[in-house]
Amino acid sequence: MFGFRFHSRASHPLVRLLALVAGGAVLLVVLAFGFFAAVALAIGGAVVVLLNALRTPQRAAPAAPAAAPTPAGVIEGEFKVVRETSAPH
Repeated sequence: MFGFRFHSRASHPLVRLLALVAGGAVLLVVLAFGFFAAVALAIGGAVVVLLNALRTPQRAAPAAPAAAPTPAGVIEGEFKVVRETSAPH
C-alpha cells in the first residue's frame, strides 16, 4: 500500500552480530541503571526512616497492670462501636 518497506533483519551476518551485541549492551546499561536507581531509593528511604526515628522522642510504654486470669470461654479484647442499630420492636 505504501511505497516504504522496512526490513528489520540485516542480510550481512556481521551486521546482525553487531546489532545483537549493541542491543545486549543497551539492555545491560538499562538494567544497571534500574538496579542502581532502586538501590538509591532504598538507601534514601532508610535515611528518611532513620532521621524520623532520631528526630521524634521515644515515648515510654505505660506499665500495664497485672491482668487477672480470665475464666474459660471468655475472649479478652477491646472493641469500638461503629454504628448504633436500633433494637427490633
